[in-house]
Amino acid sequence: FEVSGFRYGLLGAALGIGGVLATPLVAGRGSGLARSALVGGALGVYGTSLLLFALSPVFPMAVLFLVVAGGGYLGLSSTLNTTIQVQVDEHRRGKVLALYVMGLTSSYPIGSLVQGALADVVSVRVVTAVSGVALLAVLARLLQTGRLRAMDEDPHAFDEAAEDG
Repeated sequence: FEVSGFRYGLLGAALGIGGVLATPLVAGRGSGLARSALVGGALGVYGTSLLLFALSPVFPMAVLFLVVAGGGYLGLSSTLNTTIQVQVDEHRRGKVLALYVMGLTSSYPIGSLVQGALADVVSVRVVTAVSGVALLAVLARLLQTGRLRAMDEDPHAFDEAAEDG
């Protein structure tokens, strides 16, 4: 979109607005749904909304899809963080979280460089659409292999059974 500085800022703010709006939903539903369902749903929402953002013909529609993307991202990131907190033993949790955060914080600038270079060759819309499709492909693969189900396992169930026996 060829927009003013304010409208460009609105695109960036839309992700944050979506995250804020999704917070009560994620917090309220978080304990009632399986973590695998939350991650699968959030990843689907995030990928689909990025794809629809890239295909948006008008600016207001693009802003709306970025708001939805922000909600999907919040649901995804908070559920992944919760899963680590719940499933990793307490004495390893700090190290695992450090690796997790390092992976997130280093992949963002690297991904931005790659996406920026690709956008120069094709276009920002194409790169964004491909990113959305890639997220949906990852989701399809996770569902196909059943790897999301591991998020629902109770890592302490064996310990508790051993204590009872």
